[in-house]
Amino acid sequence: MHARRSRSEWQTIVREFERSDESHAAFCGARGLNVGSFRGWLYRLRRDSRAPEVELVAVDVAPSRAPVDASAPVLVRWADVEICVTPATDATYVARLVAELRRC
Repeated sequence: MHARRSRSEWQTIVREFERSDESHAAFCGARGLNVGSFRGWLYRLRRDSRAPEVELVAVDVAPSRAPVDASAPVLVRWADVEICVTPATDATYVARLVAELRRC
């Protein structure tokens, strides 16, 4: 019977796997890990890491003297990521999209 591993231990194992060039089977075989348990934790940890933390910050918006077109796209920039969205686009969606694009 194998000892149960904590989430922290699985995170360490998954990081080690992601640095390796091995297949799931080869990696687990060399370390005496159950492939099914390994894959379960691998996919769980990857899924959990995709949920970005959304931080809202206060901004000051100066009124514009130019006419405003409510349907005009808005350019969103964050570091090296730039996307255009409509003003009605959900802010949480934009935050997740930016987070995913930064991972590419």
